Amino acid sequence: MDAVKSDGINFLANGIGNLCVNNNAIIKLLKEYMNYGFVFPSLVHPSAEVSKSSSIGEGSMIMENAVVKSNSVIGKFCVINSLSVVSHDCEVGNYTPLSLGSKIGGGVAIGDNVLLGINSCVNPQITINSNSVIGSGAVIVKNIKKNSVVVGNPGRIIKNLDSN
Repeated sequence: MDAVKSDGINFLANGIGNLCVNNNAIIKLLKEYMNYGFVFPSLVHPSAEVSKSSSIGEGSMIMENAVVKSNSVIGKFCVINSLSVVSHDCEVGNYTPLSLGSKIGGGVAIGDNVLLGINSCVNPQITINSNSVIGSGAVIVKNIKKNSVVVGNPGRIIKNLDSN
């Protein structure tokens, strides 16, 4: 780290695509870099649409053609991947990636360390609690408890990650 700092590099970008689920070592590494004085800016692709009334946390990335609507809050080290939509008044927790084409309706609350699979869909006013995995193509129509693995349309819990 000293060699990088001595070269005048102060900013880093996170290149780890899936920070959620068993991510303690990765979070520890990111915190070490931050404690050393590195800054992880939030990055927004020029083709992405982010409302001025929304906020994007440190180290998060909004990829090409993604949309973040009004009054939404994106946590730290999230990835809102290409063609994903975060509707109005949503909260996305820290270390939460939305895979390609994920859609979340208005008023959705997503906890920390949640993975939304490709083309997953979350209906409005739903809560997905922390440390959960939503499978590709799943349609979430009811609240999801912590540590759940959910698949299908409508989404159903097939596994509890506490039992591992």
